[in-house]
Amino acid sequence: MQQGRFSFSARVVIGSLCLCLALTACRSTNEPVVAPITTASPIAPSPVSTVKHADIGFASRQKWLDHFDKHGREFGNVTAEEYLRQAQTLRDRTAGGDLLESVRRDRTVTRFDQQSGAFLAFNDDLTIRTYFKPNDGANYFWRQSKR
Repeated sequence: MQQGRFSFSARVVIGSLCLCLALTACRSTNEPVVAPITTASPIAPSPVSTVKHADIGFASRQKWLDHFDKHGREFGNVTAEEYLRQAQTLRDRTAGGDLLESVRRDRTVTRFDQQSGAFLAFNDDLTIRTYFKPNDGANYFWRQSKR
């Protein structure tokens, strides 16, 4: 079988351009053009809702529920499952930008989300130790990072 003259990514680009041209030619002047985005590599999922390790949470069900009872109200009207999912999402996000991260001497990873005000600590095996909104925000994170 003979290979085509263009690489896969070139064919994707050419196909996308043809689709855009066809859509533009067929629309009236007041209608927006909405074309699907096709890429050669997958688009990264939104960091807001991505949980990569849903099977890893708190060390035990009891610790999870104890933490939820103590801190769940800080996150609004959420269920215990939503509280856990938020903690897992913050744990599994890539650090940077508004998400501060520090690894303490005991290898505990601490994170602070400057957008939401949430603090998270988890072990290097991804087990969540705590998740809450400290009263003094980022100052709490910086103190914890020096432990």
